[in-house]
Amino acid sequence: MRIRSCTKALSLAVALAVTSCGGRDGTRSGAPAGPIPVKGMTWNVLHGGAFDRVLSETGDLPAAFDALWAGVVASDPPARMRKVAAEIASARPDLVGLQEAALWRAELRDGSATIEYDLVGLVLAELRARGAAYSLVSLQASAEPTLPGARGSYRFADRVAVLARDGLAVSNPRGGLYATRLPLPVPLPGGGSFGVPRAWTSVDVELDGRRFRFLCTHLETVEAVSAGQAAELVTLAGDLPVIVVGDMNSAPGDDAYEVLVNGTSGLRDAWEAGEGAGLTCCRDSLTDPAAGVTQRVDLVLQRGFTARSAALAGADAASFEGGRWPSDHVGVVAELELP
Repeated sequence: MRIRSCTKALSLAVALAVTSCGGRDGTRSGAPAGPIPVKGMTWNVLHGGAFDRVLSETGDLPAAFDALWAGVVASDPPARMRKVAAEIASARPDLVGLQEAALWRAELRDGSATIEYDLVGLVLAELRARGAAYSLVSLQASAEPTLPGARGSYRFADRVAVLARDGLAVSNPRGGLYATRLPLPVPLPGGGSFGVPRAWTSVDVELDGRRFRFLCTHLETVEAVSAGQAAELVTLAGDLPVIVVGDMNSAPGDDAYEVLVNGTSGLRDAWEAGEGAGLTCCRDSLTDPAAGVTQRVDLVLQRGFTARSAALAGADAASFEGGRWPSDHVGVVAELELP
């Protein structure tokens, strides 16, 4: 249920964002005095739509789409993204990868104004309000279906995004869809269907005279499919030192994880520098303060770096604000060094 999307507005935004400065914020002449610290972060921020209920619907799809939209509104995306931004501002990463960074629109039949939740825009606005200067530098949509309900039509774009702190020299924003896809057609009223492709997006970074790639992705939940996508992902990393972040929907011991980490990719899991189990997924309720996480599927992987530390974001009780968690996932922050 995802289709590639590239717009002139995004191209302009990326072009404006990919500027460089001297010193620690960009490049400098001469060789670096020592290892270069780089901090990367990943977070699946939850689009808010209960698509699993739609997939199981065999009767009234318009009513199911109305219920899905009501769930999105009830999840309070502005409040949730406010907490995500607070965690980013506190951690101060150089680069952030976001998954399920959705764009939602609703056009209701009663003539009410279109309601829009741009999760990337909400995070960036909150970061600016906190004095944390970040820009969107790469974005890839994997679907833009229109969901026709009884009360109106709902437009959904599922996206992966990369944010960079202002002043970081980035270039070559790229994105695309995996050829390996889950064969799960969903019938729509009036005919037609949509499948479930998954997306990736990346930028190249120059820092203190060194170059590396930062890549964000969201793999499929079905193991046989995610393993195929992981094999594609390995080829996207290229020859540069690389940081790969995302919701891999795969834990240590699963097929996709083994392709990424224990295969010939050269990638290593930054959580080797973390403490504890590092569980990140998946709370079954945003409004239950006791809802926990039981799997480690949100990963920061690296090749060519040394992992110095790794920690969770949005995992403790203090993150339960306003009666809800910021997402069903928690974030991961890793401090790395580029030799």
